[in-house]
Amino acid sequence: PHIPVLARMEQWGLALDTEALRRIGDRLTDRITIAERAAYDAVGHEFQIGSPQQLSQVLFTELGLPTLQVFPMQGRCNFSDTWGQARSGGRSHEGTDVIGPKGLALYAVVDGVITKTYVGAANGGTALRLTAADGTYFYYAHLDSFAPGIAAGTPVRAGQIIGFSGDTGNAGTPHLHFEVHPRGGAAVNPYPILKAIDACSVTEVLPQ
Repeated sequence: PHIPVLARMEQWGLALDTEALRRIGDRLTDRITIAERAAYDAVGHEFQIGSPQQLSQVLFTELGLPTLQVFPMQGRCNFSDTWGQARSGGRSHEGTDVIGPKGLALYAVVDGVITKTYVGAANGGTALRLTAADGTYFYYAHLDSFAPGIAAGTPVRAGQIIGFSGDTGNAGTPHLHFEVHPRGGAAVNPYPILKAIDACSVTEVLPQ
């Protein structure tokens, strides 16, 4: 089935100017029918492609954002866009909170290496960093515990269980605080990246 691009962008909280949309269309020429390309060329109309995965890869490449191979938490869970909201101590929220009960499996979202672990951190509690080959790192906070064998320097594969959700640090309620730092830089809003691969309805643990 075809995926309506502009509607999916709105669902993911993404916005692109007309020129960026044209560049995306050029990358997808072989996937767009003549009729769809005509609709795409008309400003304000939708064009369509084949799958959400293909769409997210193209959109996020245009925006300089990473794509995830796996959603970071076992369902059932929920999350919303809270980027930039005020937090204690004058901080602003630089992640997405994926809400779910304590003990849900947390997965490596990409192949990479666990580069840092934290225990007893004031804000994040038990937490870790997963770093991909290009330097992009993903910060997981408020874990109940790490999975067996997980420590700084451990290589992991996408979908591998790396910990379990909890409420350590200043969590208040059990959830995963998830951050994305493209190429090791400043945090970006993870909401559209997570929304593109939302698996909060998947309650079975992924095969290990």
